[in-house]
Amino acid sequence: MMKSWTGITSGVGGLCAAGVLLAACGGGSSSGNDNGQASDDSGSVAVLITDAPTEVYDEIWVNFTRISLLSQDDSEEAEPVVLFDDVDGEALDLLQLRDHAELFTVQEDVPVGDYEKVRMEVSGVELVDLDTGSETRVNARLPGDHLDLVPRAPLEVSEDNVLYLELDIDAEESLLVVEAGGDMVFRPVAFVSAYEEGGSGSEDGGVDDGLAEDGAATDDEPLISVRGQVRDAGDDAMLICPSEAASASACVRTSLEGEVPVFDGHGEPVDRIVAGDSLIAKGLLQRDDGGRRTLEPFSIALGTRPMLGTRGGTADSEMDADREFVTRSGREIRLLDSAPVVNRQGERLDTDAIVPGQPLTSFGIVSGEPMLATLVVLGGDVSGEGGDGEEGDRPSMLRGELVAVDSDNTLQVEANGSTEHLRLIEEGRLVIAGQGQVASGAVADLDEYERVRINARGTHGDSYFEAEQIVALPLNRDDDASSNGRPGHAGPPEGGGPPDHAGPPSGVGAPE
Repeated sequence: MMKSWTGITSGVGGLCAAGVLLAACGGGSSSGNDNGQASDDSGSVAVLITDAPTEVYDEIWVNFTRISLLSQDDSEEAEPVVLFDDVDGEALDLLQLRDHAELFTVQEDVPVGDYEKVRMEVSGVELVDLDTGSETRVNARLPGDHLDLVPRAPLEVSEDNVLYLELDIDAEESLLVVEAGGDMVFRPVAFVSAYEEGGSGSEDGGVDDGLAEDGAATDDEPLISVRGQVRDAGDDAMLICPSEAASASACVRTSLEGEVPVFDGHGEPVDRIVAGDSLIAKGLLQRDDGGRRTLEPFSIALGTRPMLGTRGGTADSEMDADREFVTRSGREIRLLDSAPVVNRQGERLDTDAIVPGQPLTSFGIVSGEPMLATLVVLGGDVSGEGGDGEEGDRPSMLRGELVAVDSDNTLQVEANGSTEHLRLIEEGRLVIAGQGQVASGAVADLDEYERVRINARGTHGDSYFEAEQIVALPLNRDDDASSNGRPGHAGPPEGGGPPDHAGPPSGVGAPE
């Protein structure tokens, strides 16, 4: 999701630190030299968490207890390097991360070297459905005590540098319906992206330089959320730190130049930010004139979660004279005076861009009705009136069982009683989700499995289903392939199968 970043300072570094810290604000994250390595032999690692859009539930709360790196050294003495550790855990609603990413934690003094896995440990998952007449909460089962995420190339931590790890958790693909008893299992499906500050990039797709010089956001670049306490505040910049004890490299330099609206917990404007204030800032990362990574915020709200939060949805009305509108779920939202409306690329828009059918995400004060929005982000193309989806630009899904691998980027899948041909687009991504492990892979890797369930997201073309994402689920010989998917109430809309023309391309058939 984040191919090029537009700046920040801290560890995934003082007024030149990096990081957008989130979970570290919970007080239980590992953020010192806990890995027993001298600073001159170490770098820093930051973990960001984001989510792809989904319509399955209204909230998916995941309680993270530990995130660590596993070295390529296979010896028994090679201990995991802990990036985050909290016995009580830090809970995040994945569905609040649809249009932005949050820097979950920053760990300094990580030993230099290559790491082959990111180990993620979760203690609980709660699913919340608000569209069933009354609020429904379901605790999903976990298939094990940890999940190993395996990128295609090693993750390299270099001396005095910052490696950003983005864990893009696909909430929808992570839900597994167990037909015997109807239990819900949360088996995390996550993509790992790595970005190294100041790095030259990796030709094999491992680590890219995550900081763009021109500050231009890309279509895939989400907004960044910074949460913490103000340590230093001047007229044109401030440092936001996860806690009073945090080092400067775990703080975020944030610009206060320009017209940045600041609101208190009641939605009233604030003239000045002072040291000690707790707040959440949302914006894009850019380099300033001096080359320092700096968060350029669109808006700032004083306070902490759960008073401040995010709500996604689709507009069901235009904004009225009181700057209020309603979403299709019935939520009332008031856009505060001077609060901006932007798109995913950070371009400022007029308020009349909020129209019925427009997917959007609102940030602000969620402790009362209506929600007081300090920022609204428009998510994509306007969906049709009366559509059931929350995302107007939601791509199609194709689900079935692998028939054959045709080439390095094409395969055949049996779906809806016919054979469909899939092509993984050039910038597409594929993961193989086995028990206890999710590995970034290539289409050719699927040949080694006897049976594979394919869940693909993309668009139907004249000859191929053009897949931007493929999740491959290896099956046992006797597994019911149809058991993987969404719960019954969240199925595809009527007529949502592949189009009639989506047959094999001319001259292409199953290999002999």
